[in-house]
Amino acid sequence: LTALQELEDNFEGYFRGVKEVMVAAQRNDLKGIVGVVSNLIEVPGNLDVAIEVALGGDLQDIVTRNVESAKAAIQFLKNHNYGRATFLPLDFLHSDFPNHGIDGVLKRSGVIGLARNLVKYDKEIETAARYLFGNTIVVETLDIAIGLERDGMRQRYVSLAGDIVNPRGVLSGGSHKTRGLLSRARELAELRTKKVELETRV
Repeated sequence: LTALQELEDNFEGYFRGVKEVMVAAQRNDLKGIVGVVSNLIEVPGNLDVAIEVALGGDLQDIVTRNVESAKAAIQFLKNHNYGRATFLPLDFLHSDFPNHGIDGVLKRSGVIGLARNLVKYDKEIETAARYLFGNTIVVETLDIAIGLERDGMRQRYVSLAGDIVNPRGVLSGGSHKTRGLLSRARELAELRTKKVELETRV
């Protein structure tokens, strides 16, 4: 727990620009920073890989309360030559996606559900969550996704193993590292609970 917490506190594994902004926000040098996407969503263990792959680099996007906070953070990165980061201002994001045929897809065998409905997040970042996940649908296997595409149900699909099929028929997949940013956050939560249980037993 201590080792993982230190990694999280120091934003190890994050892009430099993201790390510097978050450290500055912790020092109160930057205002209006809500947090990094990977720390703002809670994902069930069996969906770690699917959600991590579905979001990709967006896991390190920084949610801000407004455009002004994002602008200030960008200027901060420029001033110190700390690299780049992507910001999601809650008062500026557009998160409307057409949902033609979604209901029909969700009723099909092997379909687990809309990604954004399978994770937990604070209502405050609803706009960011809708923007990030769009109409991405989690399915059990790559074959199910391919079958749905062939049936004319053109959506963005991600399998539990992390394979992606996009609406234009492009496939991506392969091996996936065992511990990503999402699994680290979930493991931290599980270890905190375990620690309380063990202390109670002691």
